Amino acid sequence: LNSLQDKSLEQAKALLETAAADSKAAAGSETRKLADWYTSYLDIDAIEKAGFAPIKPELDAIAAVANREQLVDLFARNHGALGLRPLVIGVDMDRNVKDTTRPSIDISGLTLGARDFYLEPAYAPVRKLQLAHMGRLLQVAGFDDPEARARRAQDMEVKIARITWTSAEQRDDLKKNNVISVAELSKQAPGLDWPKYLATAGVGAPEKVILLTPSSVKAMVELVNKEPIEAWQDYMRYVAVAGTSPYLPKAARDEMFEFLGKELRDMQQPQPRWIDAILDLGGTGKPLSDPLSKLYVERHVPADARPKSKAMVDNLLAAFDARLAKVEWMAPETRAGAREKLSKVTLKTIYPEIWNNVDGLAVVRGDPVGNARRAAAFKWKQDLSWLANYPDRRQFLQPVYLVNAYANAAWN
Repeated sequence: LNSLQDKSLEQAKALLETAAADSKAAAGSETRKLADWYTSYLDIDAIEKAGFAPIKPELDAIAAVANREQLVDLFARNHGALGLRPLVIGVDMDRNVKDTTRPSIDISGLTLGARDFYLEPAYAPVRKLQLAHMGRLLQVAGFDDPEARARRAQDMEVKIARITWTSAEQRDDLKKNNVISVAELSKQAPGLDWPKYLATAGVGAPEKVILLTPSSVKAMVELVNKEPIEAWQDYMRYVAVAGTSPYLPKAARDEMFEFLGKELRDMQQPQPRWIDAILDLGGTGKPLSDPLSKLYVERHVPADARPKSKAMVDNLLAAFDARLAKVEWMAPETRAGAREKLSKVTLKTIYPEIWNNVDGLAVVRGDPVGNARRAAAFKWKQDLSWLANYPDRRQFLQPVYLVNAYANAAWN
């Protein structure tokens, strides 16, 4: 798998280099957008010269927060933006009603990922490393008293970890299947103007929402209302700098690698920046994933590859169905149900039947932070469109050039 992935990334790199050299690519075309993003990401001299000025809008918005209402409004506005949103709204499938999507509500904010890193005694050395790293990154970004700010930021993460569900709970779809009205949401997680929060985030006035982790959301509202605004601000500052570090000067990039790469993963050197560029512009969930995948298919996928793979998959399904038809330990009605379920499974191979377009996404050469900012807004608008129109199941949820597979139970 590794050799295949290395090969496909090299092929994607060649495609992007060709696009970057294409002076005839029309402004606003997919080829031009890929070229401009890729070129901007790799122009480390321009990035160094710009310093931290490109993230000034995010840092100014954090500094402007003077009260709880403004804090909550910023969290809401950060949907479709680059900042922290501890009360996170998504768009999920309603598992109780076919072909229906609803806004979902959960919490987020653990930059290390797993809650155990913050709570288990065995990970105390990791927390010590993280605290030192936070201080160094904030110092690099020009903040005074970085050690105190780092302590406040990490303390916020520890408190969020305490209210975060365990991994086992997160995997329990039944426990997370809580479709309720906004009025009921206000009762279960009091202390927040939920209609205003939802509207500010862009989801309007939904009839119902999916409350994924009720106890966590309730506790997060309490944290938002209780913890000092200065602590939230320092935490948001760290998240803003860390989250945009690929587009910031070398000192910030080096600090992120020192902690996440060298100290936590024992990596001796960062992976080539061109690989980061590919994943940044066209990785899973990125708006330019399909344009790059489309180029990849046109250049590297033989015309008969997909029909051949589909025939193989169809044969496997037919064999599976024939086996199910003869399973003796199943009751007849159970066997019939299993075969019906199998008949509704959608298997996708090689590349999708439809491609998502990127009309409306502005990519500006020489503006990597702005490109990321505009891409976040574009992706959020795209996600919100699923509330009005159920997503087309034929699309792929990961790039073609990634050697991987996935399952989406909600669409089966």
